[in-house]
Amino acid sequence: MFHNEPRPKRRRKLTLVEAEPSALPAPAGPGLPLLNRELQWLAFNERVLDEACDERWPLLERLKFLCITETNLDEFFMIRVSGLLDQLSSEIVEPTDDGLLPAEALARVRTAVLGMRLRQTSCLVGDLLPDAEGLAEPPDPAGVVIHRLEAAGNAFTLERDDDRFVIAGRRIERLAHQTNFDNEESTERFQRELARTGVDGALRKAGVRPGDTVRIGTIELEWEPLEEER
Repeated sequence: MFHNEPRPKRRRKLTLVEAEPSALPAPAGPGLPLLNRELQWLAFNERVLDEACDERWPLLERLKFLCITETNLDEFFMIRVSGLLDQLSSEIVEPTDDGLLPAEALARVRTAVLGMRLRQTSCLVGDLLPDAEGLAEPPDPAGVVIHRLEAAGNAFTLERDDDRFVIAGRRIERLAHQTNFDNEESTERFQRELARTGVDGALRKAGVRPGDTVRIGTIELEWEPLEEER
């Protein structure tokens, strides 16, 4: 009787081979700076302004686009520009991911906004208002209502209600609520803003006199001419 004895397994010799050193990756150079979010936001607003200047749109639609650009700028200064000013006051000396210091970003924002303002004015005064002349209606003597197309983003209405003048408009009402009328300098700044936006001129055309009551939103004021006019 034969027994099959298992054969011993042959062992293979292992030879250690030194691996060739892998080439180390070259150190990465400085990456491309990211786009500045404030400047990109202004570029978006420029595209909205392009729609306002596009003669293929109806007149009212173009005016709406122009109002949107003004409202957007309000929000831009309240949020984005105030943020840059906070960075500037905190003396940040290192550029952000876009490669700009706060002062540099503010300088570029200023240049962009000034150019946008010129385009807005040109679109409104040179284009939209002449086309809107036929839409203006004379005010009703009984209840003087004045619609200010030229105010665009500062649009407001003025009505005479018995012994007072009532002004309604989102921006002018917000400005009134933000003004500290106990502070003389703040009050004078508010009066100058009324003159700039055309509210003061509308009040004068409606026959306002010193001491008359003017209500803006929920705030009632006593109208007086500017200090230099007295």
